[in-house]
Amino acid sequence: MLTLLLSSIAVSSLAFAQDAEPPAPVGYVRFAHLSSDAGPIKVFVNEPTARISGLRANAFTRWLEVTPGTFEISFGTASSVASALVSDYRLDIGEGDYITLPLIGNATDGYSTVAISEDFSPIAEGQARVTVFHAVPAAGDVNLLLNGNAVAQQLGYPGA
Repeated sequence: MLTLLLSSIAVSSLAFAQDAEPPAPVGYVRFAHLSSDAGPIKVFVNEPTARISGLRANAFTRWLEVTPGTFEISFGTASSVASALVSDYRLDIGEGDYITLPLIGNATDGYSTVAISEDFSPIAEGQARVTVFHAVPAAGDVNLLLNGNAVAQQLGYPGA
């Protein structure tokens, strides 16, 4: 009887493991407000109603999990997508992608956005990774130094 009971448990466990659905594919996106002169912004995703409201200057959302696909993104300060600062930006997100999409620019030169692909692959021990993005229109090209040594030179606006 003990043998029969153990066999029954093993068979039912095997059946349960076979019935499990594979996880759905996902990508990740976060939004940032990197414009110095726009008030709190709203982010519109594939619809006329804002999905994110009140994002203040120099702030980022958390990473949002999305089903991979193409999205129409607009940024604005009003409740209507019709008066957006940036409208109908097409963003393609694939499985495993991490994309940061910032509002950049200013009222004088105009507002825009650019997709910044983030790398979340494993990092070797003793190594580090950083993403740098130049979001200041009037600053000209910049150099990134580490301990006095140039890591990136003449990084232009907008650039990563």
